[in-house]
Amino acid sequence: MSRKPKKPPSKPSKAYLVSFGDTMTALLAFFIVLNSLAKEQTGANMYTGTGSFVQAKTNIGVPGDSPGDRSSQLYPKNAPAPIYACADKKSSDETGPGPDDEDDKNRVIDRQADNFKRFLSEMEYQFDVNEEAPTQSQVVFDSFENLSRTSDNLLGPAALQIASDSITQLINEDIEIEVVVWATMPSPKALNRAMDQAKKIQQQLDSSFFYRGSQRQRISTSAKPWLFADATRPRMSFVISRLDRD
Repeated sequence: MSRKPKKPPSKPSKAYLVSFGDTMTALLAFFIVLNSLAKEQTGANMYTGTGSFVQAKTNIGVPGDSPGDRSSQLYPKNAPAPIYACADKKSSDETGPGPDDEDDKNRVIDRQADNFKRFLSEMEYQFDVNEEAPTQSQVVFDSFENLSRTSDNLLGPAALQIASDSITQLINEDIEIEVVVWATMPSPKALNRAMDQAKKIQQQLDSSFFYRGSQRQRISTSAKPWLFADATRPRMSFVISRLDRD
C-alpha cells in the first residue's frame, strides 16, 4: 500500500495581524480615554510624552513620483499646539527661548501661568465674580491682643479701637477694609476655627458700629494661615486699601 503524499508546506499565516490590529486599537482607545480623564487638560501632558518624537524628525515624507523612500513634497512636522515650558526640559544653567532650544519664534506657554488662567476662568464660570479695582495704596494694622474665648464678642478694647479708627476711613468711597484672622498653622482644623472667629468678629462689628450707605459692603472678614516662622503671629489684622476706581 502506497503512502499518502505529504502536503507541501504552507506559507506563513498572517491571520495574527487581525488580533494584533485589534489589540493596538484597544490600547490606543484605552490611553485616549485615560488621557481624557486626567485632572490636568492643558496639552502639556501630550507635549511631555511626545516631545522626543517631535524632536526626532523634523520632516516626514509621503509617497510620490520622486525616486527614493521619500517624496519631494515634504510636510513639516511642526507642533500644532503651542510649546509648553515644562520644568524638567531644561536645567537651571541653560539659556534659550524655551524648551525647543531654538529661536524659531514658536509660542512658548508657561505651564504654571496657563493653569492659573484656567483656574480663574473656571471660577468665573462657576461663581458670579467681578474684577476688583487695582490697589493704589494699602496699610495694615496688626492686633496681638488675644481673642476672647468666653463670649461671642471676641474683640478686646485695643482691637475695638483699631476697628473704630479703620471704619471711620470708610467715609471715602475708595476705601475697603479686610479683617484677617490668622490661623495658628496651615491645617483644616485651625482654618475652620479661624473662619468661625472671623464670622463672629463680623457679627460683633455689625452690632457695635453704624454704617452708612454702602459702607457695610466694603468690609470683609477672612481667615488665612500664618506662614512666616521667623515673625511673631498677630491674632488679627485690619487691612485698609485705597482702590483706584477711575
